[in-house]
Amino acid sequence: MAQHSFASKRRPCLSALLDGAEQSPPRRFDMISLDRMPRVCFAMALILSCGSVAFAQDEGDVVTPTAKVDLKVENEVVATAAKGDRLTVRMVQGKWLWVENAEGERGWIEKRRVSLVDDDSPPDRPSPPDDEAAPDDGPDDDPWLVTIGVLAGQNIYTTYAYIGAVADGYANDNYDGEQTRELMQETISLAEVAIEHLKTVQKSNIVESDKEAIDDIVEIFELLKREATALSDFTQSGAQEDLDAYEEARTTVWPRIKSVLQIE
Repeated sequence: MAQHSFASKRRPCLSALLDGAEQSPPRRFDMISLDRMPRVCFAMALILSCGSVAFAQDEGDVVTPTAKVDLKVENEVVATAAKGDRLTVRMVQGKWLWVENAEGERGWIEKRRVSLVDDDSPPDRPSPPDDEAAPDDGPDDDPWLVTIGVLAGQNIYTTYAYIGAVADGYANDNYDGEQTRELMQETISLAEVAIEHLKTVQKSNIVESDKEAIDDIVEIFELLKREATALSDFTQSGAQEDLDAYEEARTTVWPRIKSVLQIE
């Protein structure tokens, strides 16, 4: 990567190149702070290790599977529940929930496989018979998925900030057009590699909620590619059309990043 120096003075937004307005819209570093990174990484790890799921914690909660899932007694499947089916939590044991479906069938299901339904709790809460133990605990959340989540969270967060820093540098004549295009091409190439490998993970044997989380991350990478491409194009054309494309991608991707990483 080419080496560049940053001027110490405040860098204007890219939009200032055409209209001279130094503060509109807000610069990236006015919106995000790098001291949030540990919380961002933790949020991303939760997304890929658990999906975007609200865990049931109490007896009487009504939950629904995030995807088709088996109800078990010990290690035997006694029933199957589909996404949207209502299950009542009768007992909580570690990461397992003892649930009952509408037909009165009861079995164990992992907390991370369900989301909470906002509903009143039924009055009766029968416990499972003594001989209907929870299935053997499997391994903890997949460390590979957790690691992927952390790295993906860091990547989309810092890539967004990086594109903005380069845009500000170009607007303030710290980078010329050729340097900016080189940096943006590197950014696009790295995003494409990330997308390729995330899609490979998505094809593996993971739960549906994890696949949906990867979809969200891939879509964010695609928006970041659009933002970088538009910036690169603008350095050659100087056209309002390319600037508009840059601004559209920039203002679209940040809310998506905030949502995925649970940034308030």
